[in-house]
Amino acid sequence: MPMDSLPADTVFSRTPFRFHSGLRKTSAALCYGFLLCSGFAQAPRPHPSRPLATNAGEKTPVPAVSTASPFKRASAKIGAPLFLSKPTGNLPAGNVQLTATELAPNQGAADGGPIQLTQNLSLGTRAGLDALLQHLRTLHKDWKPQARCQIAFSDTLAPDETVAFDFPIAILLTSMLGDWSVAPGCAAFGILRPDGTVFPVSRALIRVTAAARGGAKRILVPERNGGQVADMLLNDGPAAFSAVQIFAVNNFEDAQLYAAAEPTPDIAEALSRFEAIQQRLTAPGADPEALLKDPDTLEALRGVLLKSPNHLSARLLLGHSTGRYKIFSADGSSEVIERIGASLVPACRSPRPNDAASLQKDLVNKEVETLKKARERLDPTSQPWLDAVLRYAAVVQGWHQEPPRDSARAMQINAQLLATAKAARAEDIKLHNLLAEKRLSRR
Repeated sequence: MPMDSLPADTVFSRTPFRFHSGLRKTSAALCYGFLLCSGFAQAPRPHPSRPLATNAGEKTPVPAVSTASPFKRASAKIGAPLFLSKPTGNLPAGNVQLTATELAPNQGAADGGPIQLTQNLSLGTRAGLDALLQHLRTLHKDWKPQARCQIAFSDTLAPDETVAFDFPIAILLTSMLGDWSVAPGCAAFGILRPDGTVFPVSRALIRVTAAARGGAKRILVPERNGGQVADMLLNDGPAAFSAVQIFAVNNFEDAQLYAAAEPTPDIAEALSRFEAIQQRLTAPGADPEALLKDPDTLEALRGVLLKSPNHLSARLLLGHSTGRYKIFSADGSSEVIERIGASLVPACRSPRPNDAASLQKDLVNKEVETLKKARERLDPTSQPWLDAVLRYAAVVQGWHQEPPRDSARAMQINAQLLATAKAARAEDIKLHNLLAEKRLSRR
């Protein structure tokens, strides 16, 4: 069954996701250090004579920059697809709006450091931040201890969401230091390293889907998450996929190229050319698959890549036209299993997997049927987990077909449910550890 025929609003599992221990590092603190080491911090300019400054294209007045500040802009805003504490839709993540605002000397916590969050999340250990700032102030004599900013989140994040927002925060700081505007509708995610490399993150299929459904028009993703972006194309189909323009980023120095409201002529031309392709693929009555075989469409996609080789949307659509991307990536396959098995997977992971009565018969049957049809599109590394989930589902179906009428039968089915759920959890953990190791090896 083509995966793009799956319901667009199918529920993703909201089960807490796992992070490899190697991800819990001070990446965001190092990100902040990289920005300043890269020379973005500049000497303070005289206080403007006007009382308020306004960012280009924004209606909300921006407070004037203080005399001692290295920031050329007092605020900036960007989207970030992050996992939420209390999701309101069918996705466990949302396109959270991040707003960076310069803090006056009398604002914020006095001991909160140069970057202060409106939520109780960690940007790294305080000791690591202090060491970095001490080193940065040696390199940048104009960096004042009182120069601070606040990062506000439009939604409450999940407690474990600590690795994907340092790249968008870095973009915000760069725009404020470099005096340029982030494009409206721009979103980004990724882990920024001290050398400027943008590292991939987990569950990128859910993230990029959340950004697109949350209104993003331009998304910056780590190059090494490209496989999961291809999963979105496979899952949603070319028409829905083409609704956003996605750029792959390897190094932070390229971020401004793709995030700026006023891009370079080549990037502007690439954006314009892809908009024309979007209109063709999403026109009423259009056949996207047929259009992707049309020589004019293929030539147009090549023209986009000629102007911007990192235009991931154009690259993937061109590959799709040649028959590539027929199987989900390993990470994407894991997410698809969770998405389809929206009741079975959480039941396997729950403390009471033997409560078969809590699983609706019709829903279980539908999930089993869809999982079996999806098998041919899943990466081989995910097959053992899929098989284990289906074995658990078979016991649940048996319970619904013939509920136990005596204690002996009840004990037998209870033991089978516990055993198959335990096996499914073991394969689940094995797969996620394997995926975490693969992500680390790509770094």
